[in-house]
Formats: sequence, structure tokens, C-alpha cells
Amino acid sequence: MEREKAPMGLIISLEPPTKGMLNEVAGLGKWQMPGSQRKYPVMQIFTFEEFFDKRMPDLPDTSETLKKAKRDIRSSEKQEELDMRFHSIILTG
Repeated sequence: MEREKAPMGLIISLEPPTKGMLNEVAGLGKWQMPGSQRKYPVMQIFTFEEFFDKRMPDLPDTSETLKKAKRDIRSSEKQEELDMRFHSIILTG
């Protein structure tokens, strides 16, 4: 999370978490999304069993935020876009 500068994390596990794992993630605290009143666990452990029981992790709804946000283009995406244009020029000649 630190490397990615992510405010939240999700561990997906095949097995149920141990008591120690639950204590560790609980100790990380809560995070509040800007513009929201609700707080979310900084780290959650989610199992495949929960997924197949149609349960979902407790995550903020970002659909409206994403619709309003200006998209930043990463340098790797810019390079890919240039490569596609270059290939297009060569193919269409």
C-alpha cells in the first residue's frame, strides 16, 4: 500500500484469516474517503468463500467520483499511444 500510495488494501485469501491476522489488520485503523462521512478499514481480508457466498468487501462507492475525476495519463500509456500511432502510420503507409 505504501509503495502504491493506496489508502486501502484488500487481502484475498483461500483460507479464513487467523486471529493474529485479524488483529493486525484491525490495528491499521480506518480511512475516510474525501467527501464522505463513512470510514472504511484500511486493510481487509476477504476469502473466496465470502466471494462465492455473494458477500463483498466493505469498499467505498467511487462510481460518481470516477465519473467526475479528470483522468491522468501515465507516461507508459503515452508511450503505448505513440507506438500505436506509429504502427498505424506504417500499416496504412
